[in-house]
Amino acid sequence: MNLLVNNQNAQDLIGQNDTLSAVLQNVQENCVASQEVITSVLIDDQALTAQQLSEWQKRPADEFGEIHVTVESRNTFASRGLREMATELTHAGQYRAQMVDYIADGNSTEAMTILGDYMQTWHTTQQALNSVCRLMDTDPSSLQIFNSNSPKKQKPVADYINLLSEQLNKVKSALDAKDMVLLGDILEYEIEEVSDSWQNLLLQLAEKFENENHSAD
Repeated sequence: MNLLVNNQNAQDLIGQNDTLSAVLQNVQENCVASQEVITSVLIDDQALTAQQLSEWQKRPADEFGEIHVTVESRNTFASRGLREMATELTHAGQYRAQMVDYIADGNSTEAMTILGDYMQTWHTTQQALNSVCRLMDTDPSSLQIFNSNSPKKQKPVADYINLLSEQLNKVKSALDAKDMVLLGDILEYEIEEVSDSWQNLLLQLAEKFENENHSAD
């Protein structure tokens, strides 16, 4: 069995009769610095999932052909994730525009079909921000970013979080009232501004973590 860490041979970390869990623990203890994190594990060229890790952790490591572990700085990993979520919001904006058109045309069924995925994107975005802040040991309420409408003025991240919750609650209220006209107005005029603000938020935080990474170098 071959063990690679960032494409470098790490056979010396494999002990006799080591399990998969033991090998990964050895990598964690010997190859991962305090500001780094394991970002992927490939076993025989296949990404190791959380479920597989749970099922395979006690299997002897020599049952596998090759284990390739990727280690990155926390800042790099966090920045990439934030940029990916900003891109997802851009794509979600296209679905929002489709929903507005469907509602305007009286096709509420098609609009509702898209709305589920759209709301899931926002749920995932919020989870991703919280996960990044935990990874970086950062309290989101302590962060501030520059307002895109006032480039010289900073605004607390908490304001963006509260604004999103407020708008999503409006969407829920419109759905509960079966008021498609109101829903269309919220999606067209209010959520668009929130989406732009959140893209700005994610990209600025990504840049912040990238700059911290370069400063550390």
